[in-house]
Amino acid sequence: MIKAASGNALLNPAKILSEANVGFGETIADLGTGAQAHFTMQAAHVVGDRGRVYGVDVIKSIVKNLESQAKAAGLHNVIPIWSNLETIGGAKGIANDSVDAALIINVLFQSKDKRENILKEAYRMLKSGGRLVVIDWKKRPSPIGPQVTMRLSLNDITPSLEKVGFTIDHTFEPGEHHWGVIAIKP
Repeated sequence: MIKAASGNALLNPAKILSEANVGFGETIADLGTGAQAHFTMQAAHVVGDRGRVYGVDVIKSIVKNLESQAKAAGLHNVIPIWSNLETIGGAKGIANDSVDAALIINVLFQSKDKRENILKEAYRMLKSGGRLVVIDWKKRPSPIGPQVTMRLSLNDITPSLEKVGFTIDHTFEPGEHHWGVIAIKP
């Protein structure tokens, strides 16, 4: 069973976007935006009116809620997209080589057999030099999060990142219960 903390108590979107050097005017893809859309909404503020943020999720009600949430916040640079990220090319509203940074946060543990496809979809949309931020649950018991058997370590995912074509830029500690890596599309 997955227990969830809310808000910045678990992961601080502003800190993580800064770690990824997300800046004004950039195009960001939050792949697996989630019900609260913490990263999508924070990224929309960071990139400003000259940037855009794609909030992508497979659950249609989350996509619809993101649309309402962005409108209520006056954020016209948020573009909600429904897509199954396990299908390469599935996020049809996002062109190849068009995104400066992609975020995959607390997603890969949920996709046992198709993790590499999610990474390939991120690679497809990233520009050359684009940054991929992957954050997931540490592979150890904790009072929150998925069962330990569902979690993966950075060592579990690094070979897939490299196989897809990414170069590891650096790792970082995004929070007490998570590991993080920033990879670059050459």
